[in-house]
Amino acid sequence: MKNVNVNKEVIPGVTCTVDNCAYNCSESNCCCAGSIDVGPHSAKAKADTICATFKKG
Repeated sequence: MKNVNVNKEVIPGVTCTVDNCAYNCSESNCCCAGSIDVGPHSAKAKADTICATFKKG
């Protein structure tokens, strides 16, 4: 099931290309989560980060 967030508001400036995330608004590759958490705080490079808001959908 895609787009389970009832908000349907996109987070401006945040793109999401993860096809199996419930918060991915696939028609525009935007994030429709109410907010996002990115970590971990110890990351030293972009490749070290993850979206902790990911929800399989």
